[in-house]
Amino acid sequence: MRVAIIKISAIMCLVVGLLTLWLPIPTGLILIATGLGLLLMISERVARWVTGVRRRFAGLDRLLKRAEPYLPRKLRRALARTRTARGKVPAGE
Repeated sequence: MRVAIIKISAIMCLVVGLLTLWLPIPTGLILIATGLGLLLMISERVARWVTGVRRRFAGLDRLLKRAEPYLPRKLRRALARTRTARGKVPAGE
């Protein structure tokens, strides 16, 4: 039940984000990021996709790595699963 509610919320965020992407206020990007974050927490397929995107785009990988400490714990853990080899933090840190 919890996973279904998260999926529905994530899809709603993505749809509304895509619809409001062209507005001058950047709510579209925020909603898309929120929707992807929610899906990332519950979907292994989305986690694999994000890992591939982070491998292809080094700039995005650096940006996500810098943003991780400021995210909520659950999202931080989900995003840490997608780190690429260049983004991995050594075990001692």
